[in-house]
Amino acid sequence: MRPIHLSTLLLALTVLVSGCVAVQAALQLQQLAQQQVEHGPVGSSQPAEQLGTTASPGPQALGTVSHDEAHPLFSMLRFVPADPLYRPYLTLGDVSAWHTATGVPRVESLADVEQLEPAQRNGWRFALFKQTHPPQTLGLEYLAVEEMRDFYGFGFFDADRYLEAGAPPDTISVLQVHANLETIKSRLTRFGYTWDDAPGGRLYSIRDDYETDLRSPTLVGRLAGLNRIAVLDDGLLVIGRAAEVVTNAVAARQGKLPSLADESVYQSAAAALTGPTVSDLGALVGVILVGEPFLADPFMLLDQSDEAAQEQFERYVENPLPLYLLAAFATYRAGETIHLTLALVFPSGVDAEEAAATLAARLQDYSSPISGRVLDEYWQYQSATGVEAGGLPVALVTMRLNQPEEDLPGAPFAWVDLVSRRDLLFLAPGTPLVR
Repeated sequence: MRPIHLSTLLLALTVLVSGCVAVQAALQLQQLAQQQVEHGPVGSSQPAEQLGTTASPGPQALGTVSHDEAHPLFSMLRFVPADPLYRPYLTLGDVSAWHTATGVPRVESLADVEQLEPAQRNGWRFALFKQTHPPQTLGLEYLAVEEMRDFYGFGFFDADRYLEAGAPPDTISVLQVHANLETIKSRLTRFGYTWDDAPGGRLYSIRDDYETDLRSPTLVGRLAGLNRIAVLDDGLLVIGRAAEVVTNAVAARQGKLPSLADESVYQSAAAALTGPTVSDLGALVGVILVGEPFLADPFMLLDQSDEAAQEQFERYVENPLPLYLLAAFATYRAGETIHLTLALVFPSGVDAEEAAATLAARLQDYSSPISGRVLDEYWQYQSATGVEAGGLPVALVTMRLNQPEEDLPGAPFAWVDLVSRRDLLFLAPGTPLVR
């Protein structure tokens, strides 16, 4: 007799007990999304393998913007190889822009943080990390117990911008730092790293690829996250657990390997998030890029007895989003004002204006099926529009946090609060099947 998995039992039990309206809807979305992956978006005869390769004619009303390869954040995409490993989740953060936009002075240590004005100190403690997405490489959980700079010559306080792509064990971290490069090289050598010449700098190595060392004197390096560090002459550090991970990232930046920056979908996201449509929102300080559509997970709703949440899900099925290629969650700062923009990049032929209107309606009254929170407690709708960016249609919806930062009891609401939990039901694409 074949074993019956617990997940199968749970799903069967839910169907029997509740009729599982929400699960049915989720399964509909999954089935439809798979159909769209195989056959292209609804209403399009374009095969899936050609999606995103031709310019969208789009509605005549759409504005057209192109991507800025010199933008300090998106220029880092050149380090990310065009590999499926790195598409599902990627973060970018600009600490320098955050400090400039908020007026919070740069600090060099935790002791300096304590000297800030109370409002500035709270902003640094509660907002900076959630809005700029520092990579795990910087060991934020150890800031209070050790100074990373003493071992490696750099740390969080030296970072101006950063990128993190992929998942362990092949995560790539890229840091732009203002620390002295000779000091970094000296500290790494003193700590036990050896080095070899590498294109544009040096590759520093300690231990074998992926090898951990639980007896390492520094907590942040014990799980191999800093085994390989490329110190480039232009002040950039490329960090990973294995030599190939780091050297491939450097090769991608030099054009020797294809990078995500070469792909139209990422160019479109960069263009939309740095173009004139968002120019009045403030400084772009953080971005989360999810390079695959969110598919509603039936098990997310197994325990959901809230009728309002189930009705919400049914509304989404009846008024669907087209299947999109990439979702970009961006945070902008202008003093105390915080804007959260969601950009969806679609295949050619999708009406971005209509998609933006659908997405805006969902965000304005979204009730989380995970936490039960109603998000209009945190933000208010500001704008929705469609643009043609980098040759592809992009829907942009912007929300504004509705409380001044200093009035919040803790950290301000941020995109990471939703993305980290996959609390993204408002992104479920698809069209209801014939009943």
